[in-house]
Parts: sequence; structure tokens; C-alpha cells
Amino acid sequence: MRTFKTTPPTPKAKVLNGCIPDSPFGPKPEKEVIHRPKIELDSEFKQKAEEYATQEQQVIIHCRFYPSIFYSPRLRIWPSTFLKPKGSSKPSKLLQAFNISFYPDWREIHPHNPHDFTLIFEGLPKDCLVFDLIEEIPEPGGFCVRDISRNHSDVYHIKV
Repeated sequence: MRTFKTTPPTPKAKVLNGCIPDSPFGPKPEKEVIHRPKIELDSEFKQKAEEYATQEQQVIIHCRFYPSIFYSPRLRIWPSTFLKPKGSSKPSKLLQAFNISFYPDWREIHPHNPHDFTLIFEGLPKDCLVFDLIEEIPEPGGFCVRDISRNHSDVYHIKV
């Protein structure tokens, strides 16, 4: 029968195994536990924080518009544009628009090139899976994109 000699662990192995020997500077200090203090928040502050959190839950829709050769090369969006979640009666309002004018102003666009613009809406309900983009206006030609499937980022790219 053969026997094997074991070598003592090296200082590096001792450190890796959690057995740190005392240093010349003294023993290893004990770990200090810091407890979280209880913080009382003002109810007005809580309400403002909740409103801010709700505002941060926004839906971003990047739109690409393809003008036809017969179309007047102008474009605008009405503030009455909204997102309609399927199965919910509460629409998400349009908050901001970029690279497109709000009614009553028009934005001139190139007649043969697509035009990109971005719309920012209030957040959708958490249980929403599908929604519609609707521009409800008192004249023909409003945007309407139906059955947009919800994704985890709430950022979308659509053609209008």
C-alpha cells in the first residue's frame, strides 16, 4: 500500500479558504453591522413621488410616415391623439411629440421621402397586452393603428 504525504497549505490557500492568519498589525477586525434607520416620510412627499413614478411609466412610439405623390407635403398631430388599451376604458394621453407639429400648425415634409417622428404617451395599465393608437379629429385623415402588441420596453416602431 502506498501512502502520500500532504503538504501544508500555503498562505494563499489559507486566505482563499477564509483562514486569514493574524497580521503583524493585529487581529482581523470584526464586521460592523449597520442597521437601516426607520424614516418617516411626509404624505405630500409620498403623493408627489407616486405621481412622478406614474409619469415615468411612459410609452414611446417612433412613427414613420410615407407621403404619397398626391399628398400635400404637410404633417401635424392633434393633442386629442391617445392610446386605447384593449379591455380598458382609460386611454393614455399624448404627452409630447417630436419632429411633428401640433394642431393647428403644420410641418412641411419632403413629398417623396419618409418622415420620422416620435410620440410620448402616459403609461399603459400593467395588464394591457394589446392597444390602439388613435388620432381622434373632426376631419378625415386621422392616424389609426390597431392591435399593437405590447412589449416589455414600451418602445414601439410603427408605420402610419
